[in-house]
Amino acid sequence: MSLEELRQRGAPRTPAPLVEAVLGRLEEAGRIRRGGRLVADAGHRVSLAADEEALLDSIAGQVRAAGLDPPDPHALLIERQVEKGRADSLVQLLRERGTLVRISAGLLLHTAVYEELKSLLHARRLDDPLFDVAWFKEATGTSRRTAIPLLEFLDADRVTTRRGNQRYIQPPRTAP
Repeated sequence: MSLEELRQRGAPRTPAPLVEAVLGRLEEAGRIRRGGRLVADAGHRVSLAADEEALLDSIAGQVRAAGLDPPDPHALLIERQVEKGRADSLVQLLRERGTLVRISAGLLLHTAVYEELKSLLHARRLDDPLFDVAWFKEATGTSRRTAIPLLEFLDADRVTTRRGNQRYIQPPRTAP
């Protein structure tokens, strides 16, 4: 499950640093494993038939190839005659595996594309840590419809911080 969902269900009023410390100890003890924004029981594994794995690889490839303006993976699966409930489960699996990241309702990016976006911003930070929406749209080739949810997600992920009409690019986080 997502780290955010775990916090909401298990410890909604617990300070984030304490939750992080507990999760770190559980991970060190081999009780859980973390991947990006996801937490799972150490022994949890999902296995699919070879044709479903190939289908997921194909969908993930299409989403990645589309960059910052990806197609809806649900729609891609339904176009391939996958029943809606199964399509929802497969997209959720792609999120749990860390292949896709949910930016907003209806906007899922390939994790590699999101990492490339963060790299673009961190490279920009070397010259000027401030930027506005117009620069972001031009640099990423996105429309305002896509740029605003991306910027809000970057703020929530602490990659950027909003300062009036501008964004400040935070220094890259280093692994502990």
